[in-house]
Amino acid sequence: MQDILSIHFAPLQGYTEAFYRNAHAACFGGIDSYYTPFVRLEKDGFRNKDVREIAPESNQVPHLVPQLIATSIEKAETINNLQAIGIAIDHGVPIQFDETAMTPYFRYWQSGVQHEVWFEDVRSLKAKFDLIKELDLSGAGYWQIMNYFRANWLLLADMFEINKVKK
Repeated sequence: MQDILSIHFAPLQGYTEAFYRNAHAACFGGIDSYYTPFVRLEKDGFRNKDVREIAPESNQVPHLVPQLIATSIEKAETINNLQAIGIAIDHGVPIQFDETAMTPYFRYWQSGVQHEVWFEDVRSLKAKFDLIKELDLSGAGYWQIMNYFRANWLLLADMFEINKVKK
């Protein structure tokens, strides 16, 4: 049996707007995910054009992945797993699980602004580790290693043989 390779359509400004994505999907198909160009969070929110570009009614592609960026660190901050859970508890909102991204997330309102938080848990880490095994990858990297999450290291040690590099 042959492995199936997923194909993702990555951003190239001007060629990944909704019209082009929809035309490409209709004419060629075969793409698993279409990524939008970066949508910037400006001082007063997102530009109307950008919101229209990522709106579900504007996209007839199989799976759209909006890429959002903030203008400053104050607009988007990094928190650890336990802080994320604490925020959900403090705001009384349920933590949901996205079965496509295999990642927990939640939304909450504060000072009239809606926030969305995505974070790792054991389920999301296991999905990533399973994918490493399934694709027979020789390794992986961490985006943010400084936020200690004990469950990550326990699961990693359980699923893989760890070879420590000696200096």
